[in-house]
Amino acid sequence: MSHDIYPDHPPPSKEVLREWCVSNGVFAESGLEICSMGSEVGERGEGAEGVENGWKVVAKRDLKAGELLCSIPKSALLSTRSSSLPPLPMTQPPLVPDQHSSLLHLALCVLHEFRLEAESRWYGYLQSLPREPLGLGLPVFWGEQLHLDGEGKAEQEGEGEDGDGDGREGRKWLVGTEAGRDLKRKEKDGMGMSALTSFYTTHSSHLPATPSHPSPSPLSSFLHAYSLVCTRAFLIDLYHTIALVPFCDLFNHTSTPHTSLLSDDYVCYLCGSLKTCSHDVINNDGVSWRLSHLGDWERRRVEHEVDTVDMRVERRVGNGEEVWNSYGEGLGDGRLLVEWGFIGEEFVGDGLIWDLEDLGLGIAKEEGEEEWEDMLDQLGEGWNERNRKMDNDTNPDVDDNDSDDSDDFDDDHETLLCRQSRSNPHLLNLDQSGRISINLFAVFWRHNSRSTSSSPKAESEHGNLFAALEIEDKTPSPSAEITEIIESIEELEETWHEIQARSLLIEDLTEANDLGHESDDTATHERSTDSKEATMTVRPQIVDVAKRIRKLLQDRLRGMYKSDLTQEQLFNLRDTLRSQDKYQRVAMTLSINERGLIISAMGKWDEWLAEYGASVESA
Repeated sequence: MSHDIYPDHPPPSKEVLREWCVSNGVFAESGLEICSMGSEVGERGEGAEGVENGWKVVAKRDLKAGELLCSIPKSALLSTRSSSLPPLPMTQPPLVPDQHSSLLHLALCVLHEFRLEAESRWYGYLQSLPREPLGLGLPVFWGEQLHLDGEGKAEQEGEGEDGDGDGREGRKWLVGTEAGRDLKRKEKDGMGMSALTSFYTTHSSHLPATPSHPSPSPLSSFLHAYSLVCTRAFLIDLYHTIALVPFCDLFNHTSTPHTSLLSDDYVCYLCGSLKTCSHDVINNDGVSWRLSHLGDWERRRVEHEVDTVDMRVERRVGNGEEVWNSYGEGLGDGRLLVEWGFIGEEFVGDGLIWDLEDLGLGIAKEEGEEEWEDMLDQLGEGWNERNRKMDNDTNPDVDDNDSDDSDDFDDDHETLLCRQSRSNPHLLNLDQSGRISINLFAVFWRHNSRSTSSSPKAESEHGNLFAALEIEDKTPSPSAEITEIIESIEELEETWHEIQARSLLIEDLTEANDLGHESDDTATHERSTDSKEATMTVRPQIVDVAKRIRKLLQDRLRGMYKSDLTQEQLFNLRDTLRSQDKYQRVAMTLSINERGLIISAMGKWDEWLAEYGASVESA
């Protein structure tokens, strides 16, 4: 699908961008160079622009922490406030939720500036942006061959630029992955293809005619502008909200960045002024309320300096090294693919995630969600208290207030479970090390406990416990329940540690035999036998929870596209793709990586369940 943006213009030019930056007061450190992806510092010439693969920023010298990389006046930002597009008419009811309307509005503004071509005050910047057709690789557009006909209606094209369906096949490989989950979320939130089409169908007539574009642009042009906004816009302040920030959007993403964007966001929401303005409410000290949180020196700075968006070095950059930004902390590949059109394969973020309704327990997301979150909050508090006690036992001289919230699960990737996510304590996930969160264990534990306690047999078996607790409805108190869950987690990990220790012992025995140490066979065999005889017993409820966790992993794997294929078969299939099958390649890579994580986790739970006499259904 092609668009009508700059059809007869020269390719993106770094030099034109540099000239525009200078004329608009944009400062860029002279020790930085804009390079084509895959090129080295010093490449020049229009022929080496690398339009298809994009640009990057590379250091031409060593850059120290604290150095200013770039500074962009807010007057140079492209936002709904600064664009020359007239304000949008209000629609009742709104076409999209308020939290997303700013994205679509800004996309319309960007399209308007594109239509102005060289007459736009941002032309020198806009000409530098990617011009690839349809969506810059965003999965929401994969397989979608749409355009606007003369009457403004969306129609379906044939195969078009998608060839024999690379995008449609790519979408299949996202089924069951984190990217697939995010795509469903976007659709539910009103940001799917149908919502985008509806928005543009409604507002395309609002675009003024220009000398180069007397008629409304096709849907594909709006979608291109939207993809640029999604992949490049920054959250700025109360006035601009989100905006395109020239030069800052050249820095690519990594989970270990050298820099990040800095902006004073406490501006006047009516006029955008950072300095005291006529809209401000002044307190008894003669200071604007919105600036009252600042110290005297900071207020003087605000009143005398130009309001800018800055990027400074936060981590040393070596000469010749690419300078990296971060689009957000802990972004996994699924989110990166859906929001920015690429994967980093850095294996960061929270891993694979489930909602309550995904657990097969008959729990709707809205049904008692607050109750479950309260339980997880109590679990978090109980877990932190456990860690404080452990710290006091090992370091009695350390004050409780000086102790951090780390625990013995943080650095031990050999555990079956992991602590709660720091970004979302209520998250139900499998982390990047193949460990199930204690939250998932707790949800299954509570559900299993309630299911068994409601049966006559369970009431008899647990009668003494309920009598001791003196709970009328025979449900343990929150504190007693959390204590029992934590004890079960510790018991599970102790048994897993025992299995691992025995495996190491067997490995040592095998290695000794391979080296010809036959004389040690008897003693080592006795130690191995003694270890097996010393196997701990566990409560049946822990085994039941382990079975549920194992089934959850198996169901996640079976829900993926072509789940019957082995990892080796998947790699071989990916290797046979054509060079133009870029969507399938990236989707298969994501799917392969997530399957590997699930398979690794299933192997550990299989090993634990096999040791404790549970029958394990083959995958």
